[in-house]
Amino acid sequence: MKGARITAVIASSILILTPLASINAAAPVTGNLLVSLDVNSSTISGTSVGASDGTSAMGLMQAAGMYSPSNNYITLGDSTNQFVDYGNIGSSSGNISLETWVNITNMHTNGWNIVASKWFGGTTGNDWHFGYHFSKLRLCYNGVCPDAGFDTTIRGTGWHHIAFTIEQPASGTCPGTGNGTVTLFYDGAKVAEDISTGACHPIASNMLFVIGDKRAAANLGLDGRVSKLRFYTRALSPTEISKVFRAEASRFGLDAAPYNTAVPAISATGSKIGILQNGSNGSWSNSPTTFSYRWYRASSAGGSYAAIAGATTASYLPGSSDFNQHLKFEVTATNSTGSTVETSTSTSIAAGEPSLTLSGAPSVTTFRTPRSLTLSPGFAGKITFTANGKRIAKCINLVANVGNSYSVTCPWSPSFIGFNNVSATFTSNDQSIISGSSINHAVFVQKRSTRR
Repeated sequence: MKGARITAVIASSILILTPLASINAAAPVTGNLLVSLDVNSSTISGTSVGASDGTSAMGLMQAAGMYSPSNNYITLGDSTNQFVDYGNIGSSSGNISLETWVNITNMHTNGWNIVASKWFGGTTGNDWHFGYHFSKLRLCYNGVCPDAGFDTTIRGTGWHHIAFTIEQPASGTCPGTGNGTVTLFYDGAKVAEDISTGACHPIASNMLFVIGDKRAAANLGLDGRVSKLRFYTRALSPTEISKVFRAEASRFGLDAAPYNTAVPAISATGSKIGILQNGSNGSWSNSPTTFSYRWYRASSAGGSYAAIAGATTASYLPGSSDFNQHLKFEVTATNSTGSTVETSTSTSIAAGEPSLTLSGAPSVTTFRTPRSLTLSPGFAGKITFTANGKRIAKCINLVANVGNSYSVTCPWSPSFIGFNNVSATFTSNDQSIISGSSINHAVFVQKRSTRR
């Protein structure tokens, strides 16, 4: 095809014929989902295949024997020309995607194993058909089977995830103005791509949407098993294709990079300056062996986040530079297959609140007897102590950052007999910390019982 750009990536084949365990869960990606074959006993009624994952499309198996209650897949045999017919659906002039798990029992080395199509069974139009051709993954579109929609690597049997996406040209027609993009994926990775004016699909409104091949021809139908086939009326991104593969790989006996099932989170006693923020890993499948961390900062929740220098542990102590900023916590989970990154939602950081609890003020003391009044705000600033509304000599504007202890002590010698009200006022060095005063402490000062 002229103007085509072909990219091929070789991936290893893993031969696994392990029976499937229970695998019926919501699809990892559900937006614009039109067809969802998620086979289990609750979705089978005779030869009808019920929909799942929020779709309404129903399929019709050629024979009830294509499914047995002990399996979470349907079996198709090329010799008996088995298929699942969804009728005249899937017609769309827009972008499309299909992804599914397939286990090829007999890989036709001199023909096709057609996995799904909207190409045959109608009267006019050839939309697309997808499967293995001569043991290689292939997609036919725009009325032909171009080499650009062809993965050049011979693939093995056993359970594997295969997918394609078609992004229409900007004009929305096929062919149209500008380039379209056709992409093939195998086990979550891109293996072939066509970017050209012919990389598109037409509207074949009369053709049937079929899993397998409805024609009575040898070496064309799918000879194997299908589970979790999904068709979308949009182009899934490579990230979404990878997400589906990682989410379900272990159920089909394949190794994959970690998959996040619950996003990381930030927890703390408050989202404020000076309060330690603790990040959690979230939950992961595919057995991560190591985790690494990073904290990010932005001026708004939806803004551009920049990595905070040195913030590479699971905890972070916000400083004055984080005031009125938003933080996110990023986790990278790694296993022997690869790494996956997931990020928490944002947390806004408010001004720090100092601890303004005055200590050392007894309920009863003696006239002219020194008492140590202490305030430890936890932040840098100045502290002034008062008694009965008057500043205490030698306890005015004491600096609360000597040795980073952020704590000062006032030597108070009561000079008034009777009830005294003592307190301390903290003035912060910057706007990210709230200034304030401690509560008044009532201290009864009594006369001396003996002369000095």
